[in-house]
Amino acid sequence: METWQLLLGVGAFMTPIVLAAMARDRALITMIKTTTDPIHDRINRVRDEYVREDHLNGHLSRIEKRFDDMANDVRRRSEQTDKRLDEITRMLRNAERDRSDEAP
Repeated sequence: METWQLLLGVGAFMTPIVLAAMARDRALITMIKTTTDPIHDRINRVRDEYVREDHLNGHLSRIEKRFDDMANDVRRRSEQTDKRLDEITRMLRNAERDRSDEAP
């Protein structure tokens, strides 16, 4: 048997095996792609729509700090208002007492 006949025989034997392997690989790649595409879409959607926990915690701590600052501001203003109301009440009592002292 000559070399070219041997190579032709080996080539004829290997060609269907290689083509079958290529067809199998293409089918496997297609199956993997159709299976993983929805998963990748969901992962991307979750990544885009949800906030990282450390970012959320940072935002919440800033909001809580601002609320605390506002509450302290309200308390301070309330104390000032209470002092003013106490002063007005004291002045009205003094004025009423002065009027009652002047009335014969």
